[in-house]
Amino acid sequence: MFHSIADAASGRAPLNTRQCADPKTFVNPDRARYGVDPNGQKFDSYDQLLTQCFGPRPHCQPEDPMKARRPYEAYFLPDAYKGRSDYLLTTIIDAVISGNSFVTGRCLPLLQHDNPDITWSTMSFDNAFVDYEPEQGVPRLLTQRSATFQDHMSRRGIAFVVNHGFANTEGGRLDFFYKLAHMKHVLQETLDHDGLIQLVNCKNDYAGLSNGYADAWRRGDGDGGRACEQERLNFSCIQKAGADEGRGLLKLHETVIGQMARNGVSPDTMIVCPGVKAFAAMEGAALEYYRAGGEAAKNIEGGAKHYDTFRGCTVHTCNAYHLDNAATDVNPFCRDRIIGDFFVLRNWADGRMQAAGDAEKKAISTQVYCCETDRWETFNRLETGQLFYTNSLSTLPDDALNELAEELRKDQADISEKLDADEHGWHPAAGTKITNGKVVLGRVFKGENVHKQYSLLCVRPFRRYRMGSAVFMAAGLDTGFTAHAHEDVQVGDDPISHVHVTHFTGWFSSTIVDTKRVAVVHDVFCMGYSGGEGKTLVTRGDFLHVHPYQYMYENDKQPGSVFVMLAPKNYGAPGGVANRIAAESPIDLSGEGKALPCGMGNHNLPYPNFNMKLWEWHKIAQGMPSGEELVTETAKFAGEPFVNMLCFQTMQKVISQEGMGVYEFGAFVRNDDHFGAEHIGPGSRATRNGGFAAFKTINLDCLKEVC
Repeated sequence: MFHSIADAASGRAPLNTRQCADPKTFVNPDRARYGVDPNGQKFDSYDQLLTQCFGPRPHCQPEDPMKARRPYEAYFLPDAYKGRSDYLLTTIIDAVISGNSFVTGRCLPLLQHDNPDITWSTMSFDNAFVDYEPEQGVPRLLTQRSATFQDHMSRRGIAFVVNHGFANTEGGRLDFFYKLAHMKHVLQETLDHDGLIQLVNCKNDYAGLSNGYADAWRRGDGDGGRACEQERLNFSCIQKAGADEGRGLLKLHETVIGQMARNGVSPDTMIVCPGVKAFAAMEGAALEYYRAGGEAAKNIEGGAKHYDTFRGCTVHTCNAYHLDNAATDVNPFCRDRIIGDFFVLRNWADGRMQAAGDAEKKAISTQVYCCETDRWETFNRLETGQLFYTNSLSTLPDDALNELAEELRKDQADISEKLDADEHGWHPAAGTKITNGKVVLGRVFKGENVHKQYSLLCVRPFRRYRMGSAVFMAAGLDTGFTAHAHEDVQVGDDPISHVHVTHFTGWFSSTIVDTKRVAVVHDVFCMGYSGGEGKTLVTRGDFLHVHPYQYMYENDKQPGSVFVMLAPKNYGAPGGVANRIAAESPIDLSGEGKALPCGMGNHNLPYPNFNMKLWEWHKIAQGMPSGEELVTETAKFAGEPFVNMLCFQTMQKVISQEGMGVYEFGAFVRNDDHFGAEHIGPGSRATRNGGFAAFKTINLDCLKEVC
């Protein structure tokens, strides 16, 4: 048995069961031998056994004199214990307060608040300088803003049942104590979970740490690359190595300190997702003997404990919660993140070298990294075009193929591209209706020399990763609190089921009163790869008949990743001069220029009419936030979901030449996607799944950059 209810709620080990009545001696209440515990307390009746569980009997509540004569199975709860139980209530609340977690003990401390309606006011003064003022001049007035905010506590409750006569047996008594201890644990977990949810979802006054959308909107900057630069730099920044190996967390912390200092706030607490402390310890500490001598063994032994504090900040980990028998755990600091990339299949020898015969075949191939297989995968222009036509276009009715061919003709006319009737199968005269679309598109995608006329733009817009966030804050009541009020424990009988019911209720709220003391930085740690970065081509029919989120998440197996589209001959060629159409990164698939707050500039699709008709991107983009609404939603941890329409250039390995020698993949097209130019290639998958090693750094010195 436990010494007391408090022992059970605090998780302390029970006493020896011989200190309590021997359950084997309890045969009938009339002949029971209850015994004496080591402290000299004699248990003469079942009512006295209940004092171990429900506490002392209230005053003026005598025992039932007829208790011993009642039937064996009628162990109803004595009237003295029915109703409100201050003893159990005090036990639970004291156990929560004394066993505080870092959330309710440090970050958002527990605070008794009798009024379920919480209100507070703030006043802020506008920044100004003291003006020059002549004699008898009119002074400038200080201006300020005041606001009143409100939060509301919510009533929560939990209950458990024990069988009649539970106190007669060792198993019954342990059942009661363990359930009571678990009730305390459930309450603490609920308060912690609510507190973490409020922290990571509070108003983000430092949204610029995660992306540059707010700055771009404020400047009216329509350059897509600049608007996304901060987002790409910040993405998985803790794990990115290179020249700054092991310093990702240091750089992030220094950046946050600088931003919060502008509001006079100095963070003293960090909350990170699982794996960050261990990763930082493995990367930052000297684990090799030649670097640290005898300290290396201590560094290995200490592990993540080295980062319990970091540069004056206490570091805590937000662990996952397993809720209501759910199939998967839920971590408040982790979210699904969808990003996109693209690559171009074209003749990469064109304009760079003379390639004929076998070299020409090599020139229309490229290698792209696929996280699905953790290797460089080869895509050939001719083979990819033939496979896409066979799987997605050959089964379409003639009317649909004719419409696609008409859209392609419009696109070519818009860029003054020469139309060759013999090559493409249609007459260039305006107004001539195309009736042989199947032949036209067959030549466009499957022709032996088609690479001399068209390129293929391949996009993977649905690369899915589990990303962890971090919170930097100044802890304490000035930031917020966990309010609690009107707790109550009611104990009673259920005469139908013959059980005792213990029901706990209370009013609780996790409230943040000063959001400037909390900085939330999104997507700083990659915790797992979910899909969308493979080599399989998407079949048009499979994608268009479902919503993109159904396509991504409701398939029994990994769906196709690569969407194939058509582009002009020199699309993606180096230089981007007038006669060579450059692939501007990022590309906006929607065609509406709304994927970034201030527009996309010249970042739209090639052959927009044909490719929109082919994949219907414009329908998917309907209803997406834009402008200032996009700035607001992307600043939130859990903003309104919308389909990703942005794709960045991924790294491509292409043909190169040294003297007379031709190397199939000896040059590269530098990527500017979220993982960066140096953090790609075989071996990267382990880190993208939350491994304890920094991203594999590719050696670019052995390759020539296509510029």
